[in-house]
Amino acid sequence: MAHLIKENNNWVIRDDWGVSDIKSVAIDINITLTDNQVYRVMENIVGNYDSSHGVNWDIITCAIDEVMGEIAEMDSLKANIMYVLTKNDLRFLKAFNDNIAVKELTEAQLNAYLNDDNDAVPSETYTALADAYGLWCDALEGATHG
Repeated sequence: MAHLIKENNNWVIRDDWGVSDIKSVAIDINITLTDNQVYRVMENIVGNYDSSHGVNWDIITCAIDEVMGEIAEMDSLKANIMYVLTKNDLRFLKAFNDNIAVKELTEAQLNAYLNDDNDAVPSETYTALADAYGLWCDALEGATHG
């Protein structure tokens, strides 16, 4: 895959990895990725890049595993929040905005997020939602048993 190219009158070694490479590895491990998921895998690779290892098939496989794990956690959180919302109307959203959110989360954003638009909320809001869900469950458990 590596090749020599001349760039600005200098020779450089380039090793390009693209969408087709990511999707090929995913198919080999029986995973189908959306374009958004492929981009997240590429972001993961860039964010964890180590020049002593470069990019290779194993690195791509690990990045796919990490992103799919994050997606599974997100799906579980979504299901739990949807359950809380059906039981408690929008009190969860109000409590979240009043006590935890750095930036207010609108009902429309939350609904879009819960309906698989993962880009509807920034990653720091997702983390805060996970924390809020834990606190909400603790509070409900305390109210039930206390």
